[in-house]
Amino acid sequence: MSHIEESVNELGTPVSVFKCDACGDTFTVCPAVPEEKRGEWTGCLAEECPSYEPTRDADLYLGLGMLHLGGRE
Repeated sequence: MSHIEESVNELGTPVSVFKCDACGDTFTVCPAVPEEKRGEWTGCLAEECPSYEPTRDADLYLGLGMLHLGGRE
């Protein structure tokens, strides 16, 4: 992953902008990633990207009900 810049999204939240080495797309990570942790990103989360790993896709887990967020049953 190539870190491009730090920016702010439409809600005023700091974000980090990266370029995916596998597919070339740019993507943002919110909240912004501290400089010392930027190397932990190994790919974007686009399903069409060769770097896509379902185990890293929190939205997938939430959508399939695989993650329990607490509360009453």
